[in-house]
Amino acid sequence: DVPRLADRSLPVYSVLVPLLREGNVLAALVQSLRALDYPAAKLEIFLVLEAVDTETQAAVLKLALPGNFRSLIVPEGGPQTKPKALNYALQFARGDYVVVYDAEDRPQPGQLRRVLRCLMPGGCRSR
Repeated sequence: DVPRLADRSLPVYSVLVPLLREGNVLAALVQSLRALDYPAAKLEIFLVLEAVDTETQAAVLKLALPGNFRSLIVPEGGPQTKPKALNYALQFARGDYVVVYDAEDRPQPGQLRRVLRCLMPGGCRSR
């Protein structure tokens, strides 16, 4: 029931996707992320890779990623944990909003816009 927000009025989203030994699901994940209904100029997508995970790094290099995708390599040292990878990636995020997806996630194309509508006064209604 809420009108679609105009692209020019949308805030920037930073999407963080921590990956470790996920080369086998990477293509499907990237396809889902590319299908997000959000202007590329206001959507930055970080594929967060561990320095020792050369398999997933090689899989990323084989993909033709759009300009709003970026690979980040988490420096070696300490445990290889999702929180560590996300904390590293946050320093590069410029979004007004940050969302985290796992490698197995397949976000719905309109998901980011729906979240914004819910954040607006009266935007979401309980069912």
